[in-house]
Amino acid sequence: MPDSAPLPVIDVTPLVGQAPEAARAAVASQIQAACRAHGFFYITGHGVPDGLLDQLAEASAEFFALPLAGKLEIAMERGATVAACRSPLPPGTARAGSTRRPSPAPWSATSVTCSTG
Repeated sequence: MPDSAPLPVIDVTPLVGQAPEAARAAVASQIQAACRAHGFFYITGHGVPDGLLDQLAEASAEFFALPLAGKLEIAMERGATVAACRSPLPPGTARAGSTRRPSPAPWSATSVTCSTG
């Protein structure tokens, strides 16, 4: 059962820059622990400009304010694409057992989906 403690905040700066492998591994361990304990986490040090995050929050609020019929008009199943839905992995890579095709764009996700299964 997931822990009910506040969600962890993880600084991912080592994953974005040219950090030593040990620093990158430490962040990966924090992400793994957060996923196992909570299923979610917050990140800092991602390098995404505040203005872009503000635009994302505004677009999200607009989307969720739509009636269901409006949301269904832009459903992913209908071919809509969203940059945040791209794989967080670099082009040409995939996780073991993954059926997703790699994104044609470099890593640009601002959210991460984790699974312990």
